Parts: sequence; structure tokens; C-alpha cells
Amino acid sequence: MTTGSVTRSAELLRTSQPTISRELKALERALGLQLFNRQGRTLSPTAQAAELHSQVLRSYAGLDQILRAASAIKDHTLGHIQIICLTTYAQTLLPPVCREFMARHPGVRLTIHSNGQREIMDALARQHYDLGLAEPGPSVENVAARTLPAGQEVCILPKSHPLTCKAVLHPKDFDGVECIHFPNDDAYRRRIDQIFAEANVTRILRIETSSSAGVCAMVKQGLGVAIINPFSAQDSAGPDIVVRPLSISVDYLLTVYRPTFRPRSPLVDEFETLVEDAIRIRRDQQTLP
Repeated sequence: MTTGSVTRSAELLRTSQPTISRELKALERALGLQLFNRQGRTLSPTAQAAELHSQVLRSYAGLDQILRAASAIKDHTLGHIQIICLTTYAQTLLPPVCREFMARHPGVRLTIHSNGQREIMDALARQHYDLGLAEPGPSVENVAARTLPAGQEVCILPKSHPLTCKAVLHPKDFDGVECIHFPNDDAYRRRIDQIFAEANVTRILRIETSSSAGVCAMVKQGLGVAIINPFSAQDSAGPDIVVRPLSISVDYLLTVYRPTFRPRSPLVDEFETLVEDAIRIRRDQQTLP
């Protein structure tokens, strides 16, 4: 079909003309189709041959695509990484990580799904994601965990709040102050409550929200101050929100989770390394004087 000649086809395939003729007849018998009209030594393709040829060309194109994809996968230029994380990380930590990763691997797709801590652990236990980012929690079967120091909890305040005049905030500074707070089931909320209870400090707790973005939005509106993770604090700092360190140390920890039954991927390993680098950079920025 390509050369228009049995003789030229034999030359192209480096075989004999009788072999080509024999294989054509065998193909017609196997398919039950008449592919060529024969007039002496001349062959002309039938309509059935033209239709079959178009299907064959598509098949070869598909095979070529598969070969290119296999080569790209081998060279780590094609793939799909699925990540599940807390909403806070999807909004603050991961965007610059994704930018750097995609610049290195433009052919790789990323899926980033954000959810609550419990839902994240359930999804990872079912091996639905390649990587999980959440706060430390109880060990989960079939999920490997590695906890990293990610800085210190800090206080965010509206720009006009009286406490912005202080460079460092002590527990006693919060006595009688309107505070935006997380629910009781939040581990850091319980730790902070304990600190203020030990210092005999009574805060005014009237607004509770479960998301860091919600806390920052409330503070921005001047509804109170909040003690929050360093990622959200750094990203919310600006003309409307001021960040202040605390005199007491509240370590903020981030845990990287990997489902144990997912195939180990160099691309996921590289993405995890970039996450670690980003955490370290943010932690170092927080400790600068």
C-alpha cells in the first residue's frame, strides 16, 4: 500500500517478490478479505484494503505513542503523582514546590487533594495516594511516616491591635484579649490552652474556625488575634496582618506519609525532597533575627 509495487515492497523489506506475494495471499485467507485486484503482475488495492490500511496506520501510531511514553517514563519525563494534604499545605507550602517540580518535569501531572487529618489517613491506608502531608498522628497500618520540625507556632494580629507594639508576646499579654481559635480536637489548640491555663491567663474565645485560612481571614477583619502555624502566618503577613513570635516554644511538626504498598517512584522521591527543602527554608527564615 505504501510503495504501490510488490517489487519495491520486497526491496524495502529486503526479501523476495515471491515471499511478498505469498504473504499477501496468506493475509487475505486469514482475514477473509480480498485486498488486491490482480491483473497479470499488477495489483490494485480494493476498498477493503484501503479501509484496513487506515486502521493499521492508526495502530502503528498508537504503538509509536506507547513506545514514546515508555521512553519518557524511563527518563522520568512523564508520570502522574497524587498527593493528599491538609488544606493549609495546599495553600501555602506546596505551590512553590509544585512550580519548581513542574519546571523540572513539564510532562508530569500532579493531583493535589486537600482534606482533614482523618480523611487523609484513611485515604493513605487504602493506598489511594503516592504522598501525604499532614500533622503528626497515631500510626496507621500500611502507611510509613516521617515527622519533620517545621518551625514554631506564632501569633498573628490585626495591624491596628495594641499588642503589635511588642516585639515578642508573652502568655500574660493575652489576658482578656479576643482570640480566634481552633476546635477542641486540634492538638495545637490543646497545647496552647494548657500553656495559658498554667499561666492563669483568661482569653476571650468567641470565634472558632477549623481552617487556618478562616483564622487568618477573621484576624484580617480585626476580630481578634490568633496563634497559628508558621506556614499560614508567613503567607498571611502583609499590610493587614502582623506576625509576632511567642516567648514560649510551641514546636510545629509536619509529617510526610508514604503508603507502603504503592510502587516506589523516583519522581515521588524527588517531590518529597523538594517538600523537605521548602520546609527547611521556611524554618530557617523564621529563626532569622
